[in-house]
Amino acid sequence: MTQYIRDEIKRLIAAFPQRPVLAETQAVYVDALGDMDPAALHQAVDSVIRSDDWFPTIRRLRTVCEEYAFGQLSAATDRQWLERYINGIGAPYDPVSGVVALPKNWPNPVMQEAVRLFGWKRFQDSNPEYLGRDWERVWNEARGLVLKRAAIEGPAGDALPTPENVRPIKAVAS
Repeated sequence: MTQYIRDEIKRLIAAFPQRPVLAETQAVYVDALGDMDPAALHQAVDSVIRSDDWFPTIRRLRTVCEEYAFGQLSAATDRQWLERYINGIGAPYDPVSGVVALPKNWPNPVMQEAVRLFGWKRFQDSNPEYLGRDWERVWNEARGLVLKRAAIEGPAGDALPTPENVRPIKAVAS
């Protein structure tokens, strides 16, 4: 499973031969990049090899991976997913409020942030003629916020407000 990460680290070592990379350092990279999508990691390594002068940090690789993954998302695709969810058979509809309940699992953090900014009820009540334009504007804003969170503090984005507008307290190692 981690062989793809080892292969990418070998590519980086070959591209940045300034100093040897210790086996212990390679093990830390394998561990820290283990949750990254293999295609995104490959693209990140390609990008870093073309643009950087020195062997990248783990944070640099994670940031480029996330940028690549977010680059594969689109406002139109997210809107289609949400519309299918809302109109889906067995969607959790609340007759009191007249809206379908929010998804429990979001396909991506940009969609979740965009819905938070746009408003779930507003999304369901919007005229389709105007929804596309307004949704795309808000989705792009959400994408920027999610990328900023990822760049500042990694995937958790602890430095900026979360979608619930709460600043989480970082766990302190004991």
